[in-house]
Amino acid sequence: MAARRERIKRLVKNGAKLVVIDPRRIGVTKMADFWIKPRPTSDYALVFGLLKVIIDEGLYDKDFVDKWTVGFDRLREHVTTFTLADVENVTWIPRQQIEQLARWYSELVPSTVQMGMGSFGQGARSFQGQRLLDILQAVVSPLNLPGWGISATHPNYVRARQMYLLDKFSRNVETNLAGKHKYAVRAAYIPDQALINGILDDKIKAVLFTQCDPLMSAPNSRKTYNAFMKLDLLVSANIFMVPTAAMADIVLPVATTNECDTIACFTGTGPLRAIPKIIDPPGEARSDVMILNDLGKRLGLGEYFFDSDVETMNYVLGPSGLSWEDMKKKRMLAGTFDKKGEESGFFTTSSGKAEIYSERAMETYGCSPMPLWEEVIPRWQPSKEYPLLMTSYMDEEFHLTKYKHVKSMRKRKTYPLVRVNPEIAKSIGAVDGDWVWVESNMGRIMQKLAIDPEIDSRIILCNFGWYFPEDPSNADQWDKANINILIPDEPVERASGGADTRGYPCRVYKAEPSEVGLPAYV
Repeated sequence: MAARRERIKRLVKNGAKLVVIDPRRIGVTKMADFWIKPRPTSDYALVFGLLKVIIDEGLYDKDFVDKWTVGFDRLREHVTTFTLADVENVTWIPRQQIEQLARWYSELVPSTVQMGMGSFGQGARSFQGQRLLDILQAVVSPLNLPGWGISATHPNYVRARQMYLLDKFSRNVETNLAGKHKYAVRAAYIPDQALINGILDDKIKAVLFTQCDPLMSAPNSRKTYNAFMKLDLLVSANIFMVPTAAMADIVLPVATTNECDTIACFTGTGPLRAIPKIIDPPGEARSDVMILNDLGKRLGLGEYFFDSDVETMNYVLGPSGLSWEDMKKKRMLAGTFDKKGEESGFFTTSSGKAEIYSERAMETYGCSPMPLWEEVIPRWQPSKEYPLLMTSYMDEEFHLTKYKHVKSMRKRKTYPLVRVNPEIAKSIGAVDGDWVWVESNMGRIMQKLAIDPEIDSRIILCNFGWYFPEDPSNADQWDKANINILIPDEPVERASGGADTRGYPCRVYKAEPSEVGLPAYV
């Protein structure tokens, strides 16, 4: 995160324009030429607004669009079905800002879009939303497409998907819990809600979780809790006693970085890096790789598993010709990058072009052939009972739901903070530091109030991932400040199975001191 800030700082110093799109002020906002504060989950509608301006004003790359895209005429026709006033109404972003951003993005080429874990990375429209963002980058200029004109050869090693043993143990797609979510099936993951529904429907009796905390991170946490309580066996392999581990039948301590030999690819497609063992892990802790190796052997599958971390690493590195000892010296195994000529083609689609309109996307993933305006409008609306929209943020002090027990971290951030506009605080008779209830039709949680005059008065920002190890009862009070108590797990996106976790209607009111019920943190 700090490295990215430094890169942005250098770009701005060299004359680049910077636009921050976020409901709250973040670290790089002070460097921005302007700051756009959208309504939560309206990011996709903003992209449609940018496309409308770019197409209406002829700011796209006409030669590239004609030669290298499919379906642009359909897109041009579709953006006539809504107005910039519609975009402004949906996103809460002034028309002038939408127009300015569209002109900068199309005229200051090359331009880049850097995403965080917001709507494009998560949500019930993230698959189509990502397609929409790709379309924006493609029609403006090929130079805006990441890796344009580059042929990448990835490093040669055994990928995780090759270790699923699909050639020896075939899977029945019809019984796959993620079966109706075709992208999830192809990407080999099970969406949170599909797993939870599978447990509640008696399709799963036992679960092993490694290095995750779904009780805190999955939407509709009450439903998740009820599902876990129904299991015959819940096992958590983790470094920390997070709430999911606290309610598990068995907890397996995991060795952390440099307590075991391992290799990592942090982006999934980038360089492979060696992370050698430096010290022994404490107590009975072992690498998660060896936990799975030993489990496989005890299930009678020993011929497919390994006796040590090093043996596992040697197998993964096999196609590269390197051993683990070689890799430790080399430190990194990277691919190669070469210029790609037009004669080789630039896209791997069936048409060989960027498919704005794709029948294959519909056939393969069950989504509409082209992202549509009506698909991206925020689903939930505020009401008289729940007049505010809730979104969330993560602390830099903590990683996801971890480290709440680390005193040095908690000294920097002792309690979860819900950030609200002064108007909201005044209306409920609360001041900075008061405990308040945040309530939706799903339930309620408690966080401390933090007044922020830069937050839109129609939204609140709740703190993600909070529990209280200082009170070990009720799995570290997992439900006291957990924002996923407030959020449903449906509806979900058809392709990915993703659920919206932002922009849900809620209300805020002051808590009584007697309701807090937490020991003082020391």
